[in-house]
Amino acid sequence: MKKINKIILTLSMSMLTISQVNASTYIGADFLGISTQDFDYKNNNITDKYTSNNSAGGSLGLGYEFNKNFALELAVSYQPNHQFTYKSAGGLEDKQELSLVVPMVKAYYNYYFSDNMKIYIGAGVGMSFVNLEHKMTSVEGTSPNNKTIDTSSIAGAGYIGFGKKVGDVAFDLGYSYGYYGQSSDDENKKYAPPLDIFSHSVILGIKFYF
Repeated sequence: MKKINKIILTLSMSMLTISQVNASTYIGADFLGISTQDFDYKNNNITDKYTSNNSAGGSLGLGYEFNKNFALELAVSYQPNHQFTYKSAGGLEDKQELSLVVPMVKAYYNYYFSDNMKIYIGAGVGMSFVNLEHKMTSVEGTSPNNKTIDTSSIAGAGYIGFGKKVGDVAFDLGYSYGYYGQSSDDENKKYAPPLDIFSHSVILGIKFYF
């Protein structure tokens, strides 16, 4: 029995040592090189779809890898200056500019197909803080209601990509699809109905391990 207990203790210490060696903390930065927003306007049970211009953005995060396969990350992303134009049935032209700040908790699964090359998938959940600026112009050229709306909503995103680790630095290239909630102007629904916000982003990332 003592021999068995000794073997179990040895294996447990070995597994603990491996976990300590593989576990690591990192600081990460992502550049959203191509980021577009899809907007669904829901007005009188009719959904109009619009797509914004491309806009750069970025994020900073602090992560922890439990081992080579699993990681958790807390990150904050910023996506500014998404612009598009909504035209109402009444002839009102609404030029809109949207910016997002999104703190999010992310979980990743990494599959290494060589010593330093990996494919990863991930998912995140958090809150989106939306700043939406309306610049409205009527058919007559007047501006009946220029205003800025700030809202917040639950957000979620999915991630896929591949990466390469060189020493204590890793480089990632991936794609992200996210839902960043709904922005609604309760005082001005006639001209600005509820807006669902979706995002497509190509991500270039770098991580520093310590």
